[in-house]
Amino acid sequence: MLETLATSGVENPFVDLGHVGIYRELVKQAGLNAEQEALLFDSLQRKANTEIADYLNEWKLDKKITAAISALTSLNGDESILTEAKSVLKNADKGVLTALDELTRIAELLKAQQPGIKIHFDLAELRGYHYHTGIVFAAYVAGSGQAVALGGRYDDIGEVFGRARPATGFSTDLKNLLSLSTYKNNQLAAIYAPADNDAELQKAVSELRQQGERVISALPGQNGSAKEMGCDRELVKDGSNWKVK
Repeated sequence: MLETLATSGVENPFVDLGHVGIYRELVKQAGLNAEQEALLFDSLQRKANTEIADYLNEWKLDKKITAAISALTSLNGDESILTEAKSVLKNADKGVLTALDELTRIAELLKAQQPGIKIHFDLAELRGYHYHTGIVFAAYVAGSGQAVALGGRYDDIGEVFGRARPATGFSTDLKNLLSLSTYKNNQLAAIYAPADNDAELQKAVSELRQQGERVISALPGQNGSAKEMGCDRELVKDGSNWKVK
């Protein structure tokens, strides 16, 4: 995801990391039914602390699990949050501690591969909770109020086709990346390629694109000149070769 942003010319992103497995395991440990889980989930997303406290008191949960769930909304910030979380959640089941270890390890690897990257942690971030099963992540940049890319881990993908596998993916919007890109004002004009199935023409188009050029290939029967298509050069046949003129 970060490589995509860098390649697109989106500079200085910071990453928000969470792990839906922490909440999922706490709910399991608390023994909440589906209705209670949905109510608590909604309150956590809004960080409605008073509402959360009222629910937990009403449901008369174990004091240790009540304290752990109540702490989630405050467990956000820099890397020190992970140390605090391990202390606050020390009485939780093994699944919670395993999730925290995964989060810590991924942050370590991220810093090693992306030196200087800014990381924010939020243990109440449950985006995609109903299909994500582990790490969730998002990238933000200054001046953009919403995530420019986001994703996470989801297990058992493809189960309906008979082969369940773990996977991690992300999504982003190409138009949004272009609007944030530092490259947008340095875009080269394009090269026009005529509608021709000649193998040498296709080879020339491919080589030019690999060099970073934009090549617009015409379609059979298409109207409009190369200039009208934003091109300042065109590929023309010179003997058996195609050259840019």
